[in-house]
Amino acid sequence: KVDVIVVDEEHRLPIGRPYLTIAIDVATKMISGFRMTLDPPSASSAGLCIAHAAMRKEHWLAKRDIDAEWPIYGKMSKIHVDNAKEFRGNMLTRACQQHGIILEFRPRGQPNYGPHVERAFRTFMGECQSLPGTTFSNVKAKVDYDSEGHACMTLTELEQWFTVFLVYCYHHRAHKGINEIPPIKMYHQYVHGSTSQPGVGLPAPIEDEENFRLDFTPFVERTIQRQGVVIDGIHYYAPILRRWVVSKEPNGLKAKTFIFARDPRDISVVYFFDPEALTYSPVPYLNNTRPAISLWELRAAVARLREDPISHV
Repeated sequence: KVDVIVVDEEHRLPIGRPYLTIAIDVATKMISGFRMTLDPPSASSAGLCIAHAAMRKEHWLAKRDIDAEWPIYGKMSKIHVDNAKEFRGNMLTRACQQHGIILEFRPRGQPNYGPHVERAFRTFMGECQSLPGTTFSNVKAKVDYDSEGHACMTLTELEQWFTVFLVYCYHHRAHKGINEIPPIKMYHQYVHGSTSQPGVGLPAPIEDEENFRLDFTPFVERTIQRQGVVIDGIHYYAPILRRWVVSKEPNGLKAKTFIFARDPRDISVVYFFDPEALTYSPVPYLNNTRPAISLWELRAAVARLREDPISHV
């Protein structure tokens, strides 16, 4: 949990502390990807963090108008994870199997297997304490500072700040864990080589980054009806669903279910996985006048409506 309270985009009112998920390269201590979300840790944040770690970062940085290098990308051969339930779900297991990635779990009761990532989190939380709206790391440090009253950064702005901190500061600072060598220098030594050792070379880029991202995106399984598909009370429809309407399982007894990947940051579109073509196709809202919202916003709105005995969800 990040030690900063963020505000909403529209009213600039405090909405809580976001969660940070990071992927770190053990050899170089480079942060290879991250995910910041208001939802508690889940397979969703883990999967989207892995997808971010594997993709090339040029477009990500250009979109945010950041002129810096973040050269780490490519499909990892192994991912070390702890025993949290978000790493044991169907989506992560399925995606890693599809892409030949080994998911290695930390032995239970052995915290010494995860010091790289824990140390990085401590560094980031220390940096966050200079931001407006910080909650500090403990009550003693906070004293009478009004965190909610000073909060002024949205989640997007905090994500922007964190990206800038990574690519301009963290990757270029001397790192104790690798003999005071900056992570980016260590990365270039391993990849391009040095006078004493040959480099491993640049990794092969992922051919279809969008498909890779969707494989690591949370999915739901639903049957397809004449009006399309319904997920969390929202109707989605696209012509590509028509031929699969009222499909049956091979035994002919049960309606066939299909995979729909859904990015929790924007649920205005879901992605239908075609079992024959093995590709994803976008399926938008049936009512396209509705605005794009996140899954967190949908759940918060529904919870608020349910508190009022008169209103109807």
